Amino acid sequence: WWELNEGTSDKAFDSSIDFDPTWTPSSAASDNLIWLDASDTSSIDQTTGVVDAWNDKGSNGNNLTPHNSSNPITGTNTLNGLNVITFDGDDILTMNATNNIGDFDQTWFIVAKVDVGGVSVGGDGIIAYDQWADGNWQIQASNGSQFRGRVMKNITGTWVGTTNFSDQDLSGDYHLYCVELDRTNQSLSNWLDGNLNDYKLDDSVAIRSNRRFSIMGNRGRNQPTAGSVAEVLGISSVLEEDRLRVQNYLARKWGLPIGQNLGIMGRNWTNPGLFGNSMLDLNGSDGGAIVHATGLSSALSSATISVWLKPSSSNFHILSHNNSSDLSIYLEQQRPVFHLLGMNQQSLPGTDNETFWGRGYLPLNQWTHLVFTYDLNSKRAQFFLNGQLDEEIVFAGNLALPLASGFRVGPKDGQEASETLGNLDDFRIYDRALSPSEIAGIYGQEKGDFYSRSINFAYSEDLELPILVTASFLEDGYPVELNSSAPGSLEISDFQITNGSGSALSKLQNGIWQFELIPDNNTSNAIIGVQITGSDVTTSIFEESFQDASINIPYNPQVPAISSASESYWAVGKFSRFKVSALDATSLNLGNLPSGLEFNATTNEILGTPESGSTTGVLITASNPVHGSITQNHSLRVMDPNEFSSEMEISIDENTFSSNADSFQGLVSQFDASRFNEANGTEISLWADSSGNSRDLDQSRGAPTLILSPELDDKKVIRFDGFSQLFSSFDFGTILGEYSIFAVARHAGIQDQAVLSSVGSDWVFGLGNQYSVYWKLGPSFEFTGSVSDDQWHIYAGTLKSNGELELIKDGYSILQETISLIEDSKPRRLALGGSQANTNFSISEVAEVILYNRALSETEVSD
Repeated sequence: WWELNEGTSDKAFDSSIDFDPTWTPSSAASDNLIWLDASDTSSIDQTTGVVDAWNDKGSNGNNLTPHNSSNPITGTNTLNGLNVITFDGDDILTMNATNNIGDFDQTWFIVAKVDVGGVSVGGDGIIAYDQWADGNWQIQASNGSQFRGRVMKNITGTWVGTTNFSDQDLSGDYHLYCVELDRTNQSLSNWLDGNLNDYKLDDSVAIRSNRRFSIMGNRGRNQPTAGSVAEVLGISSVLEEDRLRVQNYLARKWGLPIGQNLGIMGRNWTNPGLFGNSMLDLNGSDGGAIVHATGLSSALSSATISVWLKPSSSNFHILSHNNSSDLSIYLEQQRPVFHLLGMNQQSLPGTDNETFWGRGYLPLNQWTHLVFTYDLNSKRAQFFLNGQLDEEIVFAGNLALPLASGFRVGPKDGQEASETLGNLDDFRIYDRALSPSEIAGIYGQEKGDFYSRSINFAYSEDLELPILVTASFLEDGYPVELNSSAPGSLEISDFQITNGSGSALSKLQNGIWQFELIPDNNTSNAIIGVQITGSDVTTSIFEESFQDASINIPYNPQVPAISSASESYWAVGKFSRFKVSALDATSLNLGNLPSGLEFNATTNEILGTPESGSTTGVLITASNPVHGSITQNHSLRVMDPNEFSSEMEISIDENTFSSNADSFQGLVSQFDASRFNEANGTEISLWADSSGNSRDLDQSRGAPTLILSPELDDKKVIRFDGFSQLFSSFDFGTILGEYSIFAVARHAGIQDQAVLSSVGSDWVFGLGNQYSVYWKLGPSFEFTGSVSDDQWHIYAGTLKSNGELELIKDGYSILQETISLIEDSKPRRLALGGSQANTNFSISEVAEVILYNRALSETEVSD
């Protein structure tokens, strides 16, 4: 497993101990097509430091000599203390006809550095086979002034669709470039520093046999590149084991910070990936995980684990200790879970103290960025979803994450493998707990942190003239400052516009710009096209360009309509305002306003202080260039309070409209959905206790939602979708001996599990386990009645101090039993929507819950 961007110093993947350190290409001499090793000065013929020949250490005699007047230098520069050969930008080493190279499986490696400024045209090469003919290949600059690197194979008309190794300049540093030519399967793949770039691209064109071969030049030997070369190797194999063995050898020998092979690679890769051209595809079969047999160099007392997931199964195994169950990260019912034996979490007493559950959940078949942080110093662990903090706990344990004795990314064979379906990409481990801002940067507003630069357009769907268009210039999803002067600065002329024209370009903030768009003919419908060539605009300081972008903006006005009321009410001497609302109108005009009032055309408001009482007909005209105008006669009624001898002010005492739950002694909490002021469809993260005791349901998981229930005459209720939950921070177990509980609730879908439950005790009331009559008070006391339905029910339950309990449903006594009182006989953190942190969640709806700290009498219950 080769960790991406391993050169960053805080990454934990830096081991290089897995492969045999004594292995060299001479260990598999028969596989070598060519082997050029600058560290072995005996293989270099030279005259006073000028290279006369670079001799093949293999058996094929593919020795390179200077092309024309080239004079590369040896003995002056080193890498990792070893000699390299230096090329000044006019030098190429080559041979006209190679030996024993043909159209068969082969993989090529070169360790080289391109000098800063060492590129003059995009075709400058560092390694090339053959000349301009089908079957040739080379690695070239792919940029006129920077070496970004790209494998080019074949010629015009048959090019393989490769991509650049980087969108940044690779010059100035040594890199390991690798090209795999799989002729058996007619595909091409390539890697930069061990990281996959292009994966199994179609390539049906044969390689011609025994053609010219060149180093630090192109196929035509007329575009040399300045830099240095350490080692070149070609092998007659495309086996992954062989490629990793060579990469490990070259990286260790030349001191390249690229991350060494860390274990066994799964065979189930697919392309393209979320980032780059491949990702891990977990398909329910064994052998899919990536196994790091020996682990990191040490356990991690502080760590961040970052991964992009696209699960298609509700359970998904992400990371585990290789041969133990003491450490794991996984999805359980789509909710992230971290398990560490000995963690002793302190945030949810009564639940498994070795387990930490996230609040949110990962949708199926969508990409989500999941991050887990762990810090032994602060005794704190966190989950982040899509760059935002999801949940946080504190723990009392003193264990570092045990990653020094082997681990796996993906499921263990067997049951874990069979239930893990989906994709995994860009897995990382850092040896510190990253900050929230750093995690947001990795997320990059869904774009990751791969220095992806894009341009996004946005505009209002409401009709307006001119049309205001916002152009956002983003790097990894965040606005980035542009060059302030040419070349690379943003001008209105950079936008190519069809069926319209642009003007009034203005900067709103760094990276966010706005301009006005006018149709060429505003009296007819049109599609206005806007596009920009990304290379015309560059970032400040580093002058990096963007991807091309375009958008089609419809100009399609409908007949105007005035949607505001046709009358308004005012009072003499009192300031007021009235909003005039219209659809598909580019202009609004008002006539005949009474004295003291005016119309603000910017806010579309009538406002002011009427001076005299009257009823005035105000003519409102709404128009657009396509459909003309419509009118409304608005009745503006002004009352003069001075014409009346008295006045009455009405105030409402909200308490007169509340239920009479507080009429009985012992009221602990009341949760009444009708008290919410929020609108239909609002996500709810807190349900306030209306008893006045402030024992709120102040914790949430998922997205509980307020809806209007048609079965209850559109009264407000809270809906739980099978992933959501509301629960209290307050531990009700501390104040409840005997108790009474009332609820108006129902099951509302196929997940007929716990609706009224507890976090911290094994307690479920009213509905659960596929029943609409259910009460569980620990593992030994589970009472059931009728099977579940989707009807609303009123539940009442009492538990006395002597263990007598009664459950009443819709006014009828359903259950009367006597139990032994235990901790599970009562709720601790009262929960709605599901039990514990992630158990038996339900699709359900709740209208009201009332809890008392005593057993109410039969008369009180019926009231």
